[in-house]
Amino acid sequence: MIKILLIPFFLLCSNISYAQKSSLTQTGDWLQLALPLTALGAGLIFDGDRSKDELYYKDFAKSFAAGLVLVHGLKYSMEKTRPDGSNNKSFPSAHTYAAFSGAAYINSRFGLKYGVPAYMLAGVVGYSRIKANSHYLDDVLAGASIAVLLNTYFAGRKNPNATFYIGHNGENPTINLSANFNEQNIVRKKKSKYRFSLFFGPTFLKESEFSFKNEDLLDLKKLKLEESYQHTANIGLDVNFNKYGNLSLNLQPYEINIADALYKDVEIGGKLFSTNENVAINWQQYDFDSVYDFALNKNKKIDLRAGLGIYANHSNIEIDSVQSSTVFKSTKFIVVPYAHLSAGSEIFNRLYSTLKLSFFDDGSTQYYKGRLVFDYQLEKSWTASIVYHYFFRQIEMFEKLNGDTTNESFYRQINFGVRYSF
Repeated sequence: MIKILLIPFFLLCSNISYAQKSSLTQTGDWLQLALPLTALGAGLIFDGDRSKDELYYKDFAKSFAAGLVLVHGLKYSMEKTRPDGSNNKSFPSAHTYAAFSGAAYINSRFGLKYGVPAYMLAGVVGYSRIKANSHYLDDVLAGASIAVLLNTYFAGRKNPNATFYIGHNGENPTINLSANFNEQNIVRKKKSKYRFSLFFGPTFLKESEFSFKNEDLLDLKKLKLEESYQHTANIGLDVNFNKYGNLSLNLQPYEINIADALYKDVEIGGKLFSTNENVAINWQQYDFDSVYDFALNKNKKIDLRAGLGIYANHSNIEIDSVQSSTVFKSTKFIVVPYAHLSAGSEIFNRLYSTLKLSFFDDGSTQYYKGRLVFDYQLEKSWTASIVYHYFFRQIEMFEKLNGDTTNESFYRQINFGVRYSF
C-alpha cells in the first residue's frame, strides 16, 4: 500500500514541465531533473525502515554521480560538435543520461508498473534533444545506455563491488571510482538468454562519393579535413535461442553536418551548384542489421559459425546553398539479405577473439562488412570489448531519379564497449 504514495510524487515532478513550460525542448529540460529527483525521493521514502547496509537509494546516488563524471568526461574528451554547431559537447547526451538514470532506478526498485511510464518519459527527453538539434541519435542512445548499464551494476546488484568518492586530499579535490569484478563468477553454468552491448568510438570516413545523373561526382570527404572523424555509438542485442543458434540485432546511426565551399561545379538533381559556393550538407545514415547464425562444429577450440542476415538502411541527404537558397533533398530506404561467417577462439584465459564477415552484392547494392572483435570477460555477466570495424556500402539512393544517383561509402571504426548478459 505504501508504494501507492509514489504515484502522486512521480506525477507531481513530471507535470511541472507541462504546467510551466510549453515547448518540447523545455519539457525535456524539466523531465531530466524530475525523473532522477523522483527516483531519489522514492528511495528516501521507502528505504526508511531498512538497515544502513540496505539503503538502495545510496546505490542510486552512487550510480548517478559516477555516471555524471563519466558522461561529462566523455563530452570533454571526445569533443563531438553538436548538430546546431553551438559547441563540441554533443557526445553523449547528459539530459538523456539523467532521465534514464531515474527511470532505470524506478524500474529496478519498484518494477515495471512504475518503470514503464518512467522509461516513456525518459524517451520524451531523448526525443526532445534530437528535435532541438542539440544531439544526434547515437548521442541519445549512448546517454540512455550508460544510465541503464550503470544502474544495473550499482543499484541492480545485491552487493555491488564498486566505490565512488568525491572529496578533498589536502588542498586538492579528489574523485575516485573503482569497480571490482569477482573472478569466482567467471564460469557460467548456463549461457545467458540475452546480451546487451554498447559500443562507441571514432568513425573514419575514408570515402563517400555521390555519383549523379550527369556523371558528376561529389566526394564528401574532400569537404572535410583529411584526418577528420566522427565519434559515434551503436547498440546491440543478442538472443540465444538454443545451444547452437543465436540472433544478433544491431543499430548504428551515422550523421554528419558539413558547412564548406564546394571544390567543383556539380549538378545535383537538375540544380547547379558552383565552385566555391558555400553549402550546408546534412547526411544521415541509419543502419540496422539482424543475423541468425549457428555453429558449424561442436566442442572445438575454434568456434566456426555461419548464418543469414537482413540489412536495412535509411539514407538521407540535404544540400542547401547559402547564396541561392537552393535546396536538394533525397531519401532512400533499402532492405537486403546477406550471408554471414565468423570464426572465434579463446586466445588465453578470459580473452576471446572473433573475426566476422558479412556480404551482399546484386550489382546495384553492395554491402561488405568485416569486424575483428576482442572480448575480455570481467565476470559472468560483464564483458569489455574492442572492435575494429571495416565497412563498404554502395546504394542507388534516389529512386525518384530512376536510380541515377549512387552513393559509395567506405568507413572504418575503432569501437570500445561493454556487454551485459542476463
